[in-house]
Amino acid sequence: RNALWNNYLPNNLRIIIFNNAGGGIFRLIDGPSQQPELDDFFETKQNLSAKSTILEVGFDYYSVKDKTELIDSLVEFNKNDGKSKCLEIFTDGKINQKVFKEFKAFVKV
Repeated sequence: RNALWNNYLPNNLRIIIFNNAGGGIFRLIDGPSQQPELDDFFETKQNLSAKSTILEVGFDYYSVKDKTELIDSLVEFNKNDGKSKCLEIFTDGKINQKVFKEFKAFVKV
């Protein structure tokens, strides 16, 4: 949010936000992800979006909750029309954890 309080934001800026409803990164870190207290003490559940912040600074805003919406939004999001834009993708933290573990195993990081 503070990064948007800037008088010199380019008019071709594109921001993508992955909104997992709070604290999902701790599911991706080996230590915290193994803790039985993960849900109660590591994650901070919230149902907020970036929409009001993005509209407040005059950007176009796109909200995505599934693959169809993503495909539909990408055309406008990527259009070079002199407007700054934000694409907020709502995800499930538990599915993110599963996909990240599969990816990590695949690339052997």
